Amino acid sequence: MPQAEVRLPSSHPSVEQVAGQINTMIAERAAERLKAPEAEAQPTKPREPGIYFGLPSAEYHANQSLGSSDLKRLLQAPAVYWFHSHLNPDRQPTPDSPAKQKGRALHKLVLEGLEAFERSYSCEPRPDAYPGALVTLDDLKAKCRALGEPVSGTKAELSRRIKSKDAKAIIFDEILATFRVMAERDSMEILKPDAMQEVRQAAASIALNAHLAKAFTGGVPEVSVFWTDEHGIACKCRLDWLKPRTIVDLKKCANVRERPFDIAVLQAIAAYRYDVSARHYLDGYRHLYRFAAEGRVFGECPLNPVWHTRIASPDDMRWTWVFHQTEGAPVTKGLELLPGSSALQRAAREIVQAKQTYLACLKKFGTSQWVSDAPIETIDDTDLPVWLREDVEEAV
Repeated sequence: MPQAEVRLPSSHPSVEQVAGQINTMIAERAAERLKAPEAEAQPTKPREPGIYFGLPSAEYHANQSLGSSDLKRLLQAPAVYWFHSHLNPDRQPTPDSPAKQKGRALHKLVLEGLEAFERSYSCEPRPDAYPGALVTLDDLKAKCRALGEPVSGTKAELSRRIKSKDAKAIIFDEILATFRVMAERDSMEILKPDAMQEVRQAAASIALNAHLAKAFTGGVPEVSVFWTDEHGIACKCRLDWLKPRTIVDLKKCANVRERPFDIAVLQAIAAYRYDVSARHYLDGYRHLYRFAAEGRVFGECPLNPVWHTRIASPDDMRWTWVFHQTEGAPVTKGLELLPGSSALQRAAREIVQAKQTYLACLKKFGTSQWVSDAPIETIDDTDLPVWLREDVEEAV
């Protein structure tokens, strides 16, 4: 597959030209901000209940309704939920990471296709694509030495000396700076070459498995649902891929302990409580089914006008995971949960528990910090791991 990349001009600009481009872009954006009216604070009230097609990911995640991550945090401890929630006035933005970036990129490629992916992601240039380019500080010093110029100073200073004597010299930092300016101009996210390769390999490994490839056909990506439950709690979910008879969820599995992948994905489900997420999303589907019949649909729906008559009833809807290994070989695995699964039933009970905790803490603490005020407990020896107990002898 061709790699998505921002095209650079054939004649490489100087450091000063790059700086000029950056300053011009900054000035233009500052002028736009001055002309634009002040952005109003985002309302804290939930979105109108319904199905939302094409809702940007940032808008979905900014909404304060309870999602599956919130429920899992409530099951950890109320303080964990509060710490990450909008109730915490000192909450810090969730930091980005290379792993999260690769996850977003793979979702874009698998769920929305190559064209959408190449509009959103670009591969950072590699030095080996520019033969003769000056890349390292030592390269720049050697070139300065050859031109009879001083070799002390920063890379930018050395670059200016080189350009003053040899305007055709190819300096990789200038190429990189120009690339980043143009990517920002086009609102493209930049992937390192190794990350781009990993994302494409993972997508290819899914496409090459006929069963997994079929899972991502005949449906629509990233469908958001907002509803109010029977307790008056505003809830939300975002379905990766909605099909008439199943919901498909694309999941990563690092498998850092290099276990057999079949075992690794089952352990990931247990460790990250993906069963709770699945149950919450299927609860959301129950509301989606009703909203579709009532016409409570927002955004541009890409489906047939009578699509709501062709989807499974909530009790018959299936759940499918497609896992991909994020470290090492691009291994994949598909798993399905059938309606009535005991895992889903247990998760449903835990969701009830999480929501009861939420309502109790909201009543008790309001928007103040949620803390545990449980008394000190005495543990029994049987609560400890076996290897810490004297009453259990090692098996001989």
